Amino acid sequence: MKSYMRSFFLVATMSLALPLAGQGSAPTLPRSIAGYWQEGSPETSDARLNCYRFFSNGKFSFELSQYDETKRILSLHGTYRIKNGVLFLVITHRIELHGGSVVWNPQARNGWSIDGGKSVKVIQANSQEEEVSIEACPPIGKRTGIKIGGDKYYQLSVNPNAQ
Repeated sequence: MKSYMRSFFLVATMSLALPLAGQGSAPTLPRSIAGYWQEGSPETSDARLNCYRFFSNGKFSFELSQYDETKRILSLHGTYRIKNGVLFLVITHRIELHGGSVVWNPQARNGWSIDGGKSVKVIQANSQEEEVSIEACPPIGKRTGIKIGGDKYYQLSVNPNAQ
């Protein structure tokens, strides 16, 4: 009887533990982060939220949300590397919007937008390497997730040139 009871408890304990075995294991950072990553959501629409484009040659771009139609800085560009869970970024230049007029636009998210203007490349003076935390986060559906500086980004494409 004791042998039977021991077997019963062993089987009962195992059956409770097995469903939990896969849970609690933390996601791991992908070997390569090359691709097109959008902040906050794996869903796309006619405009993008903040996005990173990481290229396999160590270059990156950061495009600010297209929903803010009054911003002057459109994107940041530079180089990156990852070491020991830290993302090292160096800004080499940015694209800014010069000129134009601020006008009322009822279709804009905040009601205002810049009409006209010219995109200008501005070289970053005194570039320095910035350290930002990077870690894996749980995917949503088939979209891989990473956290950059505490903000979640989801991979829209492995191709950083994707639209």
